[in-house]
Amino acid sequence: MNQEQLEKYGNEYTIAGIIVGNGTYKEILVFPEERMDCHTETRFPSTEDLQEIFNQLDTLEITGLNKVVLRKSQRNIEQGVSWAVFRRDGYACRYCGANDVPLTVDHVVRWEMMGDSVANNLLCACRKCNKTRGNMEYPDWLASDFYIRMSASLTESQRLANHEFWTIANKVPLRSKQRSR
Repeated sequence: MNQEQLEKYGNEYTIAGIIVGNGTYKEILVFPEERMDCHTETRFPSTEDLQEIFNQLDTLEITGLNKVVLRKSQRNIEQGVSWAVFRRDGYACRYCGANDVPLTVDHVVRWEMMGDSVANNLLCACRKCNKTRGNMEYPDWLASDFYIRMSASLTESQRLANHEFWTIANKVPLRSKQRSR
């Protein structure tokens, strides 16, 4: 797989279930909040590609039966920082204005580009906008048809503030090195 193909894991795609098997039969166990009425594809990545995919995915903490899958602590954003961003942004998505849906925080300078998880690099975003942005660079995102369409419900000053936030986020020092995963 090339780098572009690998980047979708953890950005566009997240863990939606698990596959279990005994060598002759396999079952897909879909997490309760997920749906299976979508296109599915089977891939057989190399060991190196699979390791890269594991490194990029936010995983669930599952323990027991001599197996452990840990959540990547370095990608978790401190709750105090998340709540400060939510408060600052008025508990609404900065991209579409939604305030009645689950909210996330979005790295303006992407995590993969060494962007830090600090308030001056984070914006409040609904899951749909955050997922749709995926690994798109922030200036490209602000110029995208999706953002332009979704931001139509924002005031002109809110849209301008989103454009100006790029200047703020670019002043945040990048993480000095990639943390081990």
